[in-house]
Amino acid sequence: DELRNPQNCADPLVGPSTELSAEQAVCVQLDAMRNNNEPFANHGITTLYSFCEGAGGMELSRYFLGKSSSLYHLDHFMGKMSELPHLRDLLNYEVLSCEEVGQGEAARATVVARVLPHAKANVPPATYTFVLKRRDFGLCQGAWVTERVTFEADASS
Repeated sequence: DELRNPQNCADPLVGPSTELSAEQAVCVQLDAMRNNNEPFANHGITTLYSFCEGAGGMELSRYFLGKSSSLYHLDHFMGKMSELPHLRDLLNYEVLSCEEVGQGEAARATVVARVLPHAKANVPPATYTFVLKRRDFGLCQGAWVTERVTFEADASS
């Protein structure tokens, strides 16, 4: 076997774009997580990382449940995915609401989605909240990116 740096992976099929609404940006991420390993291993997680506001930066990110984390490398992000247990084995989802406020760099959006994990995940369905902002610099300037993801699991399951 050839030694391979896990950072040398293909780009996701769809990444942040000014052509996507906030809701579409979340749907791209959840669609990728439904088929995490297609077209390549961890494609879904790579897609989430590409939409993560703190990805690749030196500043601590609050992406995972609002807790401070270093997401400088994709492998750091992958290591934190256990904090979002319903997404790893996502079966399906439904967007419940999307609220956008502000304009330009001050624009923010909150997208709420109901997620249904595969039975093998052994976790109940949950309601996820994606908090997005417009990227204010770089190649994806003006695109919706995810600042934070939180969830509330069903108590009844």
